[in-house]
Amino acid sequence: QEAVQVVLANERIPAGTSGARLREQELVREVVMPASSVPEGALTSITDDLVDLEDQVVTSDLHPDQLLMRRGFGPPAQLTGGLAVPDTKMAVSVQIDVDRQVAGYVRPGASIAIFNTYGSDDEEEIEEGADSTRTRLLLPRVEVLAVGVFGDGGVTTTTADEDEDEGRSGLVLTLAVDQDEAERLIHATRTGQLYLALLTDTSEIEPGPGVDSRTLFP
Repeated sequence: QEAVQVVLANERIPAGTSGARLREQELVREVVMPASSVPEGALTSITDDLVDLEDQVVTSDLHPDQLLMRRGFGPPAQLTGGLAVPDTKMAVSVQIDVDRQVAGYVRPGASIAIFNTYGSDDEEEIEEGADSTRTRLLLPRVEVLAVGVFGDGGVTTTTADEDEDEGRSGLVLTLAVDQDEAERLIHATRTGQLYLALLTDTSEIEPGPGVDSRTLFP
């Protein structure tokens, strides 16, 4: 029944939090526990252990009262909430029904093209009374960083979109984009409908005028 001192999280601590920040903001506390219940590698001191880890960061989210382990720290990288983002890029998430994202075959690491169906404001089409809906290529090639909702305990899950259409399901896709791509993607999610295409290294795709009801058929 020998007692040892360990370090526990006071609150939820996101991945990427440095050891220095843990100490300075008092995000952790020291408690005493039976030695038999403490796994090897547990931190035992805020002062000594976290000083050694001040230039390292938490590599995965910590939950309240979770024991801090030395192996849970690592060198800082391009981490944003536990997600590795490519240099010069940012991560943006969008929710898309499964039937519009290649039936769920889109996986992290995949390259995709994104199309957008929207209401055109072409004055000639409006005057002629034609259907002004148009579909065009929005982003020719972007990388998928994650698929699903990052839930409790780090579990990635899908969510049912019951409000729109009971029985259909939607997935949240997180994509690596630059600022221009992010602006267009966010605007398109608010004004139109997105549709994804799964690409290979040799897929041929390029921007164009798109199609509407008048140019739909060859």
